[in-house]
Amino acid sequence: MSGIFGLSEEQEKAVNITKNIAVSAGAGSGKTRVLTNRYLRLLEGGLQIEEIAAITFTEKAALEMKERIRKAISEKISLSDSYHKKQWMNHLDKLNRANISTIHGFCSNIVRENAAFLGVDFSFSIIDGIDKSMFLREASQNAVEHCIELEEYEEAVEEIKSTFGEEYLQGTFAEEVLRIRDSVLEEGNSIKKLCENSEESSIRKLCLAVASEIEEAYLNYKLKQDLLDYDDLETMTLKVLGIKSLRDRYRNRYKTLLVDEFQDTNSIQKNILYKIAADDDGRLIDKKLFVVGDFKQSIYGFRGTDYTIFKQVSKDIENEVSLSTCYRSKSEIIKGINSIFRELIDGYQPLKCPKDEEIKEKRIKLLTYKKTRRTSDNVYTEVKNMLQGKESKKFEDIYQALKALKDSSNDITVKENKEGTAVIKAIKLLRDKNLEFKDICVLVRSRAVIPDIEAELKRRNVPYCIIGGVGFYQKPEVDEILNLYKVIVRGFSGEFTYEENKNFIQVLRGSLFEIPDDTLLKMDIEKEESNLENLYEALKVIADGMHSEKLLNTADVLEKLAVLKEKFSVVQIIQSIIKECNVFEIMLCQDNGLQKFRNIEKLLQEAEKFDRDQLFTLEQFADYINLLDEENGDDSEAALDTEDSEAVKIMTIHQSKGLEFKGVIIPKIHSDLLSMSKKYKPNLVYSKNSIILSKDLEDTKLTTPAYEEYLNSKLEKEIEETERLLYVAMTRAEDYVILTGGDDGKDPAPIKDETDKIKELNSFLKQLKYAFKVGNADKELIEFINSDDIEDLEIIKRDIPKVQIDKEKLQKSLHYKGNIKNSASVSASKYMKYKKCPRRFYVESVLNINAGNYVNVINEPTENVKDTLEVAEVEMDEKVKDPVKYLKASELGTIVHKIIEYKNSRLNISDELLTEKVVSKTLGEDSTISLENRTKIRNKIKNYIQNYDLIEKNRKNSGESILSQNEVYFLISPLEDRKTMLTGFIDRLEVFKLEDKNAAVITDYKTNYIDSDETLCNLVKIYTPQLRLYGKAIKDNLYVEGRKIDKVLLKIYFLGKGICVDVPYRDESVERTINDMDKIFGRNFETMKVEDFPKAEKHECEKCVYKDICLN
Repeated sequence: MSGIFGLSEEQEKAVNITKNIAVSAGAGSGKTRVLTNRYLRLLEGGLQIEEIAAITFTEKAALEMKERIRKAISEKISLSDSYHKKQWMNHLDKLNRANISTIHGFCSNIVRENAAFLGVDFSFSIIDGIDKSMFLREASQNAVEHCIELEEYEEAVEEIKSTFGEEYLQGTFAEEVLRIRDSVLEEGNSIKKLCENSEESSIRKLCLAVASEIEEAYLNYKLKQDLLDYDDLETMTLKVLGIKSLRDRYRNRYKTLLVDEFQDTNSIQKNILYKIAADDDGRLIDKKLFVVGDFKQSIYGFRGTDYTIFKQVSKDIENEVSLSTCYRSKSEIIKGINSIFRELIDGYQPLKCPKDEEIKEKRIKLLTYKKTRRTSDNVYTEVKNMLQGKESKKFEDIYQALKALKDSSNDITVKENKEGTAVIKAIKLLRDKNLEFKDICVLVRSRAVIPDIEAELKRRNVPYCIIGGVGFYQKPEVDEILNLYKVIVRGFSGEFTYEENKNFIQVLRGSLFEIPDDTLLKMDIEKEESNLENLYEALKVIADGMHSEKLLNTADVLEKLAVLKEKFSVVQIIQSIIKECNVFEIMLCQDNGLQKFRNIEKLLQEAEKFDRDQLFTLEQFADYINLLDEENGDDSEAALDTEDSEAVKIMTIHQSKGLEFKGVIIPKIHSDLLSMSKKYKPNLVYSKNSIILSKDLEDTKLTTPAYEEYLNSKLEKEIEETERLLYVAMTRAEDYVILTGGDDGKDPAPIKDETDKIKELNSFLKQLKYAFKVGNADKELIEFINSDDIEDLEIIKRDIPKVQIDKEKLQKSLHYKGNIKNSASVSASKYMKYKKCPRRFYVESVLNINAGNYVNVINEPTENVKDTLEVAEVEMDEKVKDPVKYLKASELGTIVHKIIEYKNSRLNISDELLTEKVVSKTLGEDSTISLENRTKIRNKIKNYIQNYDLIEKNRKNSGESILSQNEVYFLISPLEDRKTMLTGFIDRLEVFKLEDKNAAVITDYKTNYIDSDETLCNLVKIYTPQLRLYGKAIKDNLYVEGRKIDKVLLKIYFLGKGICVDVPYRDESVERTINDMDKIFGRNFETMKVEDFPKAEKHECEKCVYKDICLN
């Protein structure tokens, strides 16, 4: 090692800040160390933190990089002389504002700074991925329904029906058009222009017309909601950088760009970086760009990334440095990996060992078992294919095949879990090498293999933890609740569709009702013979006739639940299902009951989120969960063992990127890597600026040549990516890597052309065999093990703490017949509003009566009425003695809060411009507000902002700042039953390190009019409970740097007077407030009468806008 930063010679070359550099960094070669030290070198070279932009692949990587830099700067401070110490302390102070983020975080800042130019709101939000998918699905269905009715597409509709079938048009057509839309936008093309240039009345024209309508609906939705997506951030950033004056501004601001994981970049992102790093002729500016990547670790092609861009940029930079020394893995692993992947990956750059050591043991192990197919398996496959209309080479007709299947029944045995057992034996091998369970990680390509592994781990009592693991949404207990939910929301009137009938039968057969099949058959016969509408009607008839307690109870429960959809939210419906069907009790009595119990709790959390967003209907909740399954299929079960516990980790290979483990197990290496792609063959695809049809319109039995070319190209790219995926998996290992799978004994054939890859390299095992049998990989570096030769792992004895069960409480639970306590989401302002006057709360919040609809308000309202209408809900009906007319107190507060929020961000915008933009957005084009009054409004706001700056200037230093955020939203459940949820927005949250303790400072901004000390004291008294609730939320739930908050400081900024008031935090006071809130809002307001909401004291009634209409 050499150099002042403790870098190797090749790492030293990469931190040369005098030129642009492209670093090709192999696995475990210390690229993060290089990035961090280059950043420090830039600071040493005279650059300021705000002049450096570092772009990482994930938010987590950005945080880790910032933390590494923080530690390095702190070390510099301790070792420097007084002059340099001051410089490093200045850098440390600015570090929280450092431009270290993902590419989308980088683009977001540029878009916000140029929001006015782009015509978007400063305060835009990024649309949630699931919400986006939900909207696009609905929009695609609507667009299809509209376009197929248009006369101009009549011919195209008939062509689709005759070529692909009418069911396709009503079903997957919309999904495929949605994918076509995504592909067009990924390439940066315009759907509208493609549509205009398409042949009239063609299928392609229809597809693009539907895609165009989807895009228009989506754009309108985002505009209305002030939302952007990640694609918008990229295209808008390009638009900003397309203006020379703006482009020059960012070139001058960012003296250098550091980009990590460059192999996972797309063409649009590359163009954004070049707009800043290159001149207007496209030539890179000296010392402007530093990129790090490794094409061998490019495994995100499905997200539209292109590793060839890294190669292109490396050529442009010209100065390429290779980090090839792997400090992570043992030399035996490094040599084995080089030997294998030299045969698989074109242009493979071998890893180097830190020391040239002799091979002491074989650390890469191939653990296989004999893979055989039973006769019944082969016959079953033939029968299945024939039922699907495919020809059989083995049987003349279906009857002969069915007879063969019957004759093979003696061969049908319980299927062995060979794969799960192989993983267990691999764990035993690693345990024999003195690795602990927590040192072992099982890396899977697909979550489908995890249940087999789980079953064997449970059987031997091995502790394990699935990180972002398998199919929570597909667990039987979750699926059962969702099926019943769908039945309830659908209702029991009218004829059931096929899917609805299937759901209903699944519900009755499941563990909640356990209706046997013979009874279900009787119900079906009863339905047909009595000409009943559906199976629910048949259930009621059969229950009465058979006098079966189980059937009567089932019908009674379903009838109770059926009425819920009219007045309950999703979470309330699921809670009622849990109560009426004794779900928790049933689950706890089953095998693995605690896990099932936790999974149901997790489903409730998803339901609460769905209700809280208030974007979709009850019927759409099941679709929402299905989308969660598709988008976040790796979402884990509710955790029992945790990531940090003494447990085997299980995760996908993609999730393991950037991680390392002493022992790595890669299971089921024999599985077909292309099975999903081969199975899913869409009828319509987009490629090379054109929509391709799978079938020939003249002869629908023929596949079009363009489609064949598209499919082969797609599969070839997938094969190449799977080779890199295997490389990523194996290079996670420090000490050992074991690959397990079933071997059928077949050897691979030489590859003559690219299409041969699809057949010969479609599994990890085939890739390894190819490297050894066809290539020249060194077999001496690999240990080949027969699974049958390895002893099984003994059942692990674990000290599981015994849980004391409260028998009395459990007995009450089993026989509980009372009402479910109402769930409530309560904010401090809502509570304060109720306390002011319960009757007014009833009128406005329960009956939803708006004063403006019932009170005769003319152009110049009377002072009392005007005051009452204009105050914000939180301002407790305070009288506004203000010369500014036509501006509500709530609007004034919103404007001031927005301006302060922007001031506290990193936006380079003046107070005057901020004020102008925010006021204009709030007031709009209201012609009733004169120029004079608009000037008064601006002056009033200017006074508030000046007072804010004055308070900030005089504020005492609270210690070392470690966190600072604006507009912090919280949702907590402070009580044991988790029914009453407290919500709120904290204007500003800061955390300081004060004498080795974490101190949270919560600041709330108020714009009240204050005319005396008495008014100030009253306002402090009013707002104190609110501030203390905020303190409770932060004190109990916030962790910073792995530590809870030790101390809470509460501050109110009264901006009208420029006064800061400190509010003492008291736990006992907060507890009283919370219990009072729970008592009030735990009731079901919908069933209460007006008398349950008393009026306020008489002096409050005198000024109330409702005094003439208040209900008596």
